[in-house]
Amino acid sequence: DADFEYTDDMIGKTPGEAIVSNILLTSEALKWLRSHKDEKYRELFHKRIDQLARGGHSYCLSKRLKGSKHGAWETKLDKGQRIIWTERGADRMVWFICKHDKISRCCELIDLSYDRVIRAEAHEEFGAEEKLEEQEPEMLANPISNVPLKIHAVEIDKLSRLLLDTDWTPPLRLTSSEKAIVDTPGSVLLIGRSGTGKTLCVCNRMTRDHAVHGNKIRQLFVSRTSRLCEYVEALQKRAGEDMTMVRMTRIDDLIDEVSKTVDPDKKWLDKHYVTFDRFCKMDIWGKKGEETELDPEQVWTQIRSFIKGSCEATLWQRPLTEEEYLDFDVISRNRCRLNLEQRQAAYRIYQRYQSLIGNAGWDEVDRARYVYSAAKNFFAEEGFD
Repeated sequence: DADFEYTDDMIGKTPGEAIVSNILLTSEALKWLRSHKDEKYRELFHKRIDQLARGGHSYCLSKRLKGSKHGAWETKLDKGQRIIWTERGADRMVWFICKHDKISRCCELIDLSYDRVIRAEAHEEFGAEEKLEEQEPEMLANPISNVPLKIHAVEIDKLSRLLLDTDWTPPLRLTSSEKAIVDTPGSVLLIGRSGTGKTLCVCNRMTRDHAVHGNKIRQLFVSRTSRLCEYVEALQKRAGEDMTMVRMTRIDDLIDEVSKTVDPDKKWLDKHYVTFDRFCKMDIWGKKGEETELDPEQVWTQIRSFIKGSCEATLWQRPLTEEEYLDFDVISRNRCRLNLEQRQAAYRIYQRYQSLIGNAGWDEVDRARYVYSAAKNFFAEEGFD
């Protein structure tokens, strides 16, 4: 490969002689392995990875690629395909299995993954003009999409399972922050945009709780969509988890079920139901020049996520007052990015919205809060803590 050449002083040199702790696989590497059902390829891959894990350093096992800024290495799989890997602490991480003419592109993607994280950390810590001292980052960025890179960890004594079980999904490697979320006792509130690892943390938390409590524990996974329920269930099964004591359900189905149990006489009329589309068309928006910098989606999020639907509102069994909503000690800047003036504008729109729908109108947060409160009272009367 023209851009990533081998030099005489690199041949035979290895990142370390010690037996590594784990073999790490990116999702791309795992995808390649699953797509190759041929036993010959799988056995050869297993042989090469096992040799790497045990400190092998023959000519075909450990050739460092010149031009890779972050120390990529190549292992020969067969005449035409290569395993591209790097060191990651005491582990070795397989990024790609590629044809010889794709090595340059693979190394560029590895460098891009590191560079994205290093640039972000440098900007956060020191500002854009400063340079962060290079070190192995705990989290890497997916070089193709702007989300964290998913890394699967395979313990050395489980390498054979990669060969024998084509349906097995090795557990994903957690960062220290993700481990803290999984291991923290009690309830945990986890907020993040899509692709940041929330589902990964939830799955690992379910696994951890099952390991701690065994079959005594029953688990409930609630999601907005059936698709996410099916996805999480498939992930857990592929990881070898027993799902017999786990129930997967949509939030709307759960609310319907609980509502019928704790208060079957309560009616939620569709004609009074406020959807986002209906919210956008309501006469609650200020005149030109008033609150125009906030779009309906922003205000809808503030109402659902903070004013009426926050943990505080749920625990206090009422919407937040304006004073509480504006208090950055109650709703921190990390949770809500709006400044003080924007929050004031959002609350004025909320007040007009509530005044317009009155006691008859309702949105999904109203129903969820009502059901939570009714269920809490119901179970208290039944003697449950």
